[in-house]
Amino acid sequence: MVKEFKRPDLIEDNGPDIVRSKVFYCDSRRSDQKASIEVTHEYIRRFIEKGTDIDNYSDEDILLMMNHINNTRREKLNGKSPYEMMVNKFGIEVIKKLGFYFIAPNDIILKPNLFKRNTNK
Repeated sequence: MVKEFKRPDLIEDNGPDIVRSKVFYCDSRRSDQKASIEVTHEYIRRFIEKGTDIDNYSDEDILLMMNHINNTRREKLNGKSPYEMMVNKFGIEVIKKLGFYFIAPNDIILKPNLFKRNTNK
């Protein structure tokens, strides 16, 4: 079993009468249930090959990767990026606090060389 699914209660339960989030599981062979996440998964695989230990990447690496992915414009979002959609919905101050920032379209890198270092610990 994959690490992140060993203790979903740690994600969902934050004490009596407090639920931080709810975990839902898609059927493994039903890509139609998770189309949006599949697109993001494909982007992540441009950086990190399947079977690679994600522990080899720092939190800063992952945030950098996600900022590049989230600044990529999507047809499904009418030519806007997920970053733009988040700013419109939550405001720039909230987005900054989460560590997200704008990257100009010409500066987006969707390849492993984004990390510019050896990721082996």
